[in-house]
Amino acid sequence: MAAVGAAFGLGTFWRFPYIVGANGGGAFIVLYLFFVAAIAVPALICELQLGRTTGKNIVGALKGKYVWFGRLGILASFIILSYYAVVSGWVIHFIVQGLFGRFTSLGSRPELIIDQLSSKGFLQMALASVHLIVTASIVAKGVRNGIEKWSRIFMPILFIVLAFILVNSLFLPGTMDAFRFLFYPDFTKLTQTSVIEALGHALYTASLGFGGMIAYGSYLRKEVHIPSESIFVVSMDTIFSLLVGLLIFPIVFTADVDAGSGAVLLFKTMPVLFKQLALGYVIALAFFICLYFAALSASI
Repeated sequence: MAAVGAAFGLGTFWRFPYIVGANGGGAFIVLYLFFVAAIAVPALICELQLGRTTGKNIVGALKGKYVWFGRLGILASFIILSYYAVVSGWVIHFIVQGLFGRFTSLGSRPELIIDQLSSKGFLQMALASVHLIVTASIVAKGVRNGIEKWSRIFMPILFIVLAFILVNSLFLPGTMDAFRFLFYPDFTKLTQTSVIEALGHALYTASLGFGGMIAYGSYLRKEVHIPSESIFVVSMDTIFSLLVGLLIFPIVFTADVDAGSGAVLLFKTMPVLFKQLALGYVIALAFFICLYFAALSASI
């Protein structure tokens, strides 16, 4: 569950919808699925096996001249965490906005919340700092007592909340347009950049290439069958990536939100849906709390 949490984090909820929107939908998804099967699964098997065999992190597992690859992995982790902290801070902000009922107080424009936040640099720095403190406090307790314990509690709750919101999203008027966009591939929309994005996201969303899964592998018991675990982790992440697409894009086509909105697409669409739901206040709060835990899992 900790490994699923690392994979099923902001890469799934936040990044996947906006790169699909920016790269033409269905054709990009076909390309992404190919890279997941051909590269991400074998790479995950290798990283978990390397971690379990050595019992060390990425620097300790790679010796001699290869230790530099381990150090580059640590650098990559630092770069990724630097902007994960910012986006995770956005999620904290939306939790606070939900507590104060801001999703309904902005009338027909709840998507303005993220626009207002984007103009407040110091507030974003403060929110990112809070996230880093929370992350560090959990990491300090270790994998089993810190990460794994909370993963077992919040990940199932997140899946339940996601299922409920998904059902409501699929009844929106833009649902058929969303299905057409996501599952009718138009390969003329692909570019060289799309190929790089699909390959990069297949590795990125499974937390590969920078040592996270090597560290998790170091905690695996000897009787665990690594290929099966790897397929499970990647399959769960891929399935929920597609479900998040089905959650986001009916809102995009119903509310006429720009599918190419970029990094703020999730934060522009979800408040629009919550405003239309009965008990939207409660559902929004539950969603963003669980989303924060997904962000926290990835940061950890």
